Amino acid sequence: MFSAQDISWIVYTIIFLGCTVILVTRFRRNYLLSPFILFAVLSAIALLLMISRQYQGDSVVLLADRSVAINHMPIFSLLLYAGLVGCQLIYIQHVGRQGDIDKEQRRLFFRLRNKPAIFWVTFALLLLYSGIVATLVCVRVTMDDNISRTRHLMAGLVVALTALNAMNIAILFLCRPFLQHTRDILFLRTTATLHGIAMVGMSTAAWLFYSMVKSHHISHSITSIGWIVLESLLVYLPIFVILVLSAIVGPIHQLGRTDCQTAALAGPRSLRFSWQSRTFESI
Repeated sequence: MFSAQDISWIVYTIIFLGCTVILVTRFRRNYLLSPFILFAVLSAIALLLMISRQYQGDSVVLLADRSVAINHMPIFSLLLYAGLVGCQLIYIQHVGRQGDIDKEQRRLFFRLRNKPAIFWVTFALLLLYSGIVATLVCVRVTMDDNISRTRHLMAGLVVALTALNAMNIAILFLCRPFLQHTRDILFLRTTATLHGIAMVGMSTAAWLFYSMVKSHHISHSITSIGWIVLESLLVYLPIFVILVLSAIVGPIHQLGRTDCQTAALAGPRSLRFSWQSRTFESI
């Protein structure tokens, strides 16, 4: 008999597999979707592994201990973050090549080695994010995750990932969109913000579980249903929206190009939502 958590995980798995199928069908013309595909596949596998394990009981402590959002998602989030940052770097590089940049934008796009300065700041955040994830993997492998000290360290690392994501979001909102790239920057800002919400959810779950372990599972500030709702709304829902948005947009490698630049290339048009692109072409 499946528990409420198992049922929710089965639903999550089905959605992840569905997103994987959709992303794979669009992969041929949009190869930069590979991080999103790998993230969805790994998340589905992790959920299936947790469902296959037989546990006795349905307490909130057991749900938290089995939680993919705590034990696996922070590590897998590197793939999602790398995919989103890859989109941002392409946008920044293309926009930075254009000549119609005002004085405020010139400070952000001051060029270093033929790349805008904001490009290197964003790339540095990705490297820091990767380093923290590597540290998190080492903690998971080398330390006993049943003691409060380990869970405290893990929760702190997830908070650090959340802080880096917040810095990345701030950079995106500092970069004012050009008129012809409004939809592109909207896609970047929306997906980055959703990723930030998911990281906040993971941080909250990690700290809640740490408090349970520290109190020796005696007192809990959340019920089993409350835990499922927390994960569903703050972790899985934003991630599903990111995967869907990534699937319905046009070629990511055209992100930030002007219509004139794109027309000069033999390939798809500038990144726009697919249905909008077809509408413009039909006019």
